[in-house]
Amino acid sequence: GAVPPVHQRRLPDRRAALERAAPPGCVFTGTVVGAELATLYASADAFVFLSGTETFGNVVIEAQASGLPVIVAERGATSEHVVDGTTGFALDPRDHDGVRRAMARLIREPELRSRMGKAAVSHAATYEVGAALRGTFRCYARILAELRPRPVTTAPGRRPRLAQAVVP
Repeated sequence: GAVPPVHQRRLPDRRAALERAAPPGCVFTGTVVGAELATLYASADAFVFLSGTETFGNVVIEAQASGLPVIVAERGATSEHVVDGTTGFALDPRDHDGVRRAMARLIREPELRSRMGKAAVSHAATYEVGAALRGTFRCYARILAELRPRPVTTAPGRRPRLAQAVVP
């Protein structure tokens, strides 16, 4: 979706601040698509994506299909795509030491990285976007069903009224 104008003004400032604070060797690519994206995946050792608000987490599937072990937030859609300890790690993104240890482990243990990368490819091959969408639509249907007015039971001889579900 489009970034609201108020946030568009802040993004360059935030990016510049992140780039200044980043350790040497960090690269901020911006938006990358197509062949350039495939090249980046192919040149990486692992994929770290700690968003807890990602809707579908397709980037995690893309990374896994490229043979990368992944480190993701333990909540949100991205965690649904990881078999923790097999295709990567699902961690609390606020646990900076835990994230650092997982990253260091993948860098220092090439056998683990290779094993997880192979498992990630197999796991990504089972992903079906249609199934993900159907699951989302089922969730929406449950929510809508809860919000739909329902008949209220009444004493015999009285006319039933409708009650609206209360959403906290």
